[in-house]
Amino acid sequence: MQGEFLICTLKGHGFRIVDGIPHLLPENVIEPDALKELLLEQ
Repeated sequence: MQGEFLICTLKGHGFRIVDGIPHLLPENVIEPDALKELLLEQ
């Protein structure tokens, strides 16, 4: 877990964590490139 995201170490996808709960549904996946940009903004 890093910041407000749960990150898959195998594929690099991310999922937002809201109120301590990761949103793991397929429609909530954040692609690795987009996740990198979000992490740089923090």
